Amino acid sequence: LFVSRRANSKRGGLHYRRFSTAAEAIDFAVENYSSARPDDLVLSVDNKRFNLAAVKVMHRRARTLAILADAGSS
Repeated sequence: LFVSRRANSKRGGLHYRRFSTAAEAIDFAVENYSSARPDDLVLSVDNKRFNLAAVKVMHRRARTLAILADAGSS
């Protein structure tokens, strides 16, 4: 997960954080950077890149699927 420092700090530069899974990175990004501009954050998975807007869409879809799975198991 690459985050532009301007998204969360007065200092310039680029911040990098590594996660075990893409799901962890997505949750972290949405929880911590949801108010950042879309291009201030880039998630890189298997040489594919996703900006914050795409990460938010993936987060919503995963949450919706989890809700549907819980409803189906009742």
